[in-house]
Amino acid sequence: MPLDLGASGSCHIGGNISTNAGGIRLIRYGNLHGNLLGVEAVLSNGDIFDGLSTIRKDNTGYDLGHLFVGSEGTLGIVTGVALQTASRPQATNVAFLAAETFDSCLAILRAAKTELGEVMSSCEFLDHESMRCVTENLSLTPPIGENPFYMLIETSGSNASHDQEKLDTFLENIMMKGDASDGTMADSPSTQQKLWGFRERMAEALLKDGYNYKYDISLPIESFYEAVEVMREKLTGMDDYVRCCGYGHIGDGNLHLNITSRGFTPILLNAIEPFVYDWTKSQKGSVSAEHGLGFKKKDFIYHSKSSMDFSKGFIAPDLPSKCRWTANSDPATTPHSIVDWKPRPKIFPSILETLGHTPLVRINHIHKDYGITCEVLVKCEYLNAGGSIKDRIAQRMVWDAEKDGVLKPGYTIIEPTSGNTGIGLALAAAVKGYRCIIVMPEKMSTEKVDVLRALGAEIVRTPTSAAFDAPESHISVAQRLMREIPNAVILDQYRNPGNPLAHYDCTAEEILDACGGKVDMVVVGAGTGGSVTGIGRKFKERCPDCIVVGVDPMGSILAEPEEMNETDVTFYEVEGVGYDFIPTVLDRSVVNRWIKTADKESLRMSRKLIRQEGLLVGGSSGANMVAAMDACKCLKAGQRCVVILPDGVRNYMTKFLSDAWMIERGFMEPDSTREKTWWETDSVGQLKLSAPLTIAPDMTCQEAVEIMRNKGFDQIPVMDEKKVVGILSLGGIVSKLSSTQIEKKTQVRDVMYSHFKKVTMDTPLTVLSSMLDRDHFVLVAQEQVHVSSQHKQGEKEEKIVGILTRIDLVNYITKGGSSQKSLNVYTAGSGVDGGPTPPRRGIWGGPRGEAEKSTFGAVDKE
Repeated sequence: MPLDLGASGSCHIGGNISTNAGGIRLIRYGNLHGNLLGVEAVLSNGDIFDGLSTIRKDNTGYDLGHLFVGSEGTLGIVTGVALQTASRPQATNVAFLAAETFDSCLAILRAAKTELGEVMSSCEFLDHESMRCVTENLSLTPPIGENPFYMLIETSGSNASHDQEKLDTFLENIMMKGDASDGTMADSPSTQQKLWGFRERMAEALLKDGYNYKYDISLPIESFYEAVEVMREKLTGMDDYVRCCGYGHIGDGNLHLNITSRGFTPILLNAIEPFVYDWTKSQKGSVSAEHGLGFKKKDFIYHSKSSMDFSKGFIAPDLPSKCRWTANSDPATTPHSIVDWKPRPKIFPSILETLGHTPLVRINHIHKDYGITCEVLVKCEYLNAGGSIKDRIAQRMVWDAEKDGVLKPGYTIIEPTSGNTGIGLALAAAVKGYRCIIVMPEKMSTEKVDVLRALGAEIVRTPTSAAFDAPESHISVAQRLMREIPNAVILDQYRNPGNPLAHYDCTAEEILDACGGKVDMVVVGAGTGGSVTGIGRKFKERCPDCIVVGVDPMGSILAEPEEMNETDVTFYEVEGVGYDFIPTVLDRSVVNRWIKTADKESLRMSRKLIRQEGLLVGGSSGANMVAAMDACKCLKAGQRCVVILPDGVRNYMTKFLSDAWMIERGFMEPDSTREKTWWETDSVGQLKLSAPLTIAPDMTCQEAVEIMRNKGFDQIPVMDEKKVVGILSLGGIVSKLSSTQIEKKTQVRDVMYSHFKKVTMDTPLTVLSSMLDRDHFVLVAQEQVHVSSQHKQGEKEEKIVGILTRIDLVNYITKGGSSQKSLNVYTAGSGVDGGPTPPRRGIWGGPRGEAEKSTFGAVDKE
């Protein structure tokens, strides 16, 4: 170990066998698995596996050699190997060639495989920068003139004259075709060794540049060198960057991508990783080629392996799509199941068969307000049985899973969803008799929860603020439940091809059928991306001149170009659209134009659709109509725009349909027809405020209770990185401690309420009054710009200047605008389900009641 002492450099124990790198030529370039007779290895628990003489004739169903060769020590350390070796070659020839383009290199490779065949033992590749590095840093004389690319081809065989004849013919052909622009042949073993030195001494030469970032990746031949060009363009101009070069075994797509700098710099590393792994993944390549995964690449293995290879790992919802659809592809070659669109029957066997065939309705009033002259039609998807467009994909995913044997009677359906897909799946589960568990963020409406429960679904809520790949996100929690519950299945709307196919096969067909194939523009919102992908692809095939408009809310990252997504918005009220990752099923290439929408205009448009057109729609429908009124300006009279209305108002009765809800978020002004009060034009800034105490999210519950007890607070704001991230309730802590949901050492971030109301000093008192009708307290926040040496343009910071309750507003009104200073001191108590309780005014630091003391005593003892 290494088996061949001629192998350059050093090797991990067992490395030559475990990685297929280095060592004897039979391992390096030959078919090792076919020549493997036996293996001896030390397993991870210390046991010795002795298969040196027993594997060669073992046909019991498992090739144990395959388990160890290429595993790089993940199963065990290879300590011995038995190989059937070929005879030592009697004749070896080495040619060093130059090429003007990478396409010429590919032509040379194809010719070598065809004309040299079995005698070709090596085919190596170097680019211009690699040759510069090895000649300049090691003071070597180039064997041929300066060229963009170089190739080294070696032949080995038992018949010298036969091999020489084949090589001469090959070289003559590639020179005549112009594929090789220059070349030289080695006329002695010493010359062969010198030519090999330009390739084998690359690692030594690169170290003389300074620090070397090395990547061993495997790529399709067509994009082999593109990796170097992309990385070189990305890094050029960065401090300390020296060079980016590529060399490797072009015959099997193994590229050694090397980047050097004068010294190690985290900035350069961050520019390279994980970009190099993401790019490799996008090309369907592997992040570990001949040298295996190692210990530095372990966190990036999902870039090479299918998510289904990991039974216990996180399955990312933004993995690259494997779909090979193009606008001109033959439908007969699709790997997907095809559903033929058919007219509706008169009697249905179940509610599931009624899904789809939603009406296409003409807009008669709203478009006139925007000066739109084209015909505007809306596809009323909220009229599906479950109330949204997601009913279609739920039915399709269940149908496909049953057909493929993934979903069987007695199984459990689990789905991470914003609610509408969950309702569709719960509907299907209710009809078909499956158990259904829906995991959804806290932001989603109470109405959705009530409908899901009525359908028999079990509901798990997760923090809205959690990133999609965080352990507490709805996606991660759903995957954990699937691993824990026997016979549980996640149909996974983010990756399931049935999502876009439901719209490709049916939704798009319905629109085209209703419009006689004449549609000039279609406007579709993007959530998981299934509807815009499915409809967009069908229209690219059947109606190629149609403009496909994608709609994405501010705060989401789905739109292109990426600059459109730059915003300070971190939360949006419109549900069911937008994400902080790119779902696998979303094909953004079918979208001609993206439009970003804001909450205020979207929700006001939803109310306008209800009032002026009689369409009982939800918030995402308003967003799509806002985008349509913008996009339609380029259409003329006689042209037609179709807008998708994804869901209805049923799920938002307590949200945007409520005037108070809209007013407190600044989406509406108070009703101008009611009688005005003398104080409603005043603002929060006219109240006298005292800045409250704040705590950090990493503080323990025990520490927080001590502070709240000493200061007499029942609620306290939680600040993180210069902004408020939550409210901690004493009642909430006590409730969860007593039910053993948390421990005293649990961090505040795991207990706090992430939803709370904020106002500014300019907020009108009428808005404050409306908010206090629904909430016990609100925070008064003030934004300031902090300038530092690191942030000379200024960095925004949020400062809490007070907490207001109903009594503060009452004091201001009853005293004719002369409010007394408000001391926001709260007494202990417990609200419904341990939630925030109405603060009661007290004396700062004053004595507490006996009941309160006993409550805290119980907590302390616990």
